[in-house]
Amino acid sequence: MSKANVYEFIDEIENICECSICCNEYDDDGRIPRVLPCQHTFCTNCLSKQCRRQRIKCPLCNQEHYIKNGNTNTIPKDYTRRDLKGLLDKYSGHLCKECKNNLYVQYLCKTCNVKMCHTCYGQRKVGQCRKHDIDVIPTSQDLLSIDTPSGNICYLTGHEKNELKYFCCEKSCCIAVCANCVVESHKEHTYKQVADEYEERKKLMLRFCEATKNNITNVKRFLDTIRQNRALVTKSDKDGRIRLMKQVERGKKYIIGFQEETEKDAEEKLQKCVKMLERREEQLQSYIENSTECCAISEEALLGENMVAFLSVEKTLTEKLKSFEHSDVDKPLESMPPTSDFELKEPTQELESRIDCMTRKSGGTFEKLSFIKGDFKCTCIGSSVYVSLS
Repeated sequence: MSKANVYEFIDEIENICECSICCNEYDDDGRIPRVLPCQHTFCTNCLSKQCRRQRIKCPLCNQEHYIKNGNTNTIPKDYTRRDLKGLLDKYSGHLCKECKNNLYVQYLCKTCNVKMCHTCYGQRKVGQCRKHDIDVIPTSQDLLSIDTPSGNICYLTGHEKNELKYFCCEKSCCIAVCANCVVESHKEHTYKQVADEYEERKKLMLRFCEATKNNITNVKRFLDTIRQNRALVTKSDKDGRIRLMKQVERGKKYIIGFQEETEKDAEEKLQKCVKMLERREEQLQSYIENSTECCAISEEALLGENMVAFLSVEKTLTEKLKSFEHSDVDKPLESMPPTSDFELKEPTQELESRIDCMTRKSGGTFEKLSFIKGDFKCTCIGSSVYVSLS
């Protein structure tokens, strides 16, 4: 990857880490990235302004979403963008902004309050910063210079042009170092050849990436199952209502409120189940989007040829891939009721039985039949129906 492509890559990540409404960068305060059910992400401040009567209309796709109690803090956080923002701040913040050489800053002009790389320092110290007070900034190698040999050279004072041949494996370090660095600062640490560590970690990331892809395939299948279950329970509910209405038409003169009460119970049960499936569907869709995006970034890192740059981002990406691999998002639903629970068999059979009893004749006249429904007592004598409080 050339330096120009690196800068384009950084610019692209910066765009992803900005709210498309206010164009401000996401943070951990008022501009926390939050993802709507339609999978579009905006900051908390802008979502709060968009929320009207507990509903938000997505500015990008115009889908409306219900927000519980109108509290935008209940909207799920977009952890992928948050992590990308942290990664961007970690690495691009140490690059020289005065030029496009993509080198680490090494000097600070106190007078101008400008940080610069060694190249810019050589130009400014004989020019506009000739008489200014300049400090040396302790730094390490250029982590993002991928296409040139300078990306594999240590720029610490006294270490110039030493090749970064080793990788310190200590948890507190995890960086490429030169021979001088090993002797001066990493003597007691565990270190390996950069090439060996590169191959080992590349294989590990590749395994996690493949495992995550397999998980994505399984989750997509499970998502299809969830949608099929949702359609089945909805169809079962619809069929149950049709059968119920047939019996209601037969007995509506004799049974007061039976239809309304039965439909209310069925609606509550249906909505409870549908909401549960919708929540699971949103979780699965969010997993697919976030894990796919993480895999894409990981694959781009795997295709790069610079080992140092790869190792600088491998830890963060590998941890994300591990979390996706070990996610239990595709765990089957334990509380999923059978579709038969939505067919309204019991209330339908009860209504049918009562109507049959009410309409049954004996010796040319209707039998006397009494039953209690809620707070009402219904008595049928012949063709007359008497309703009273029980």
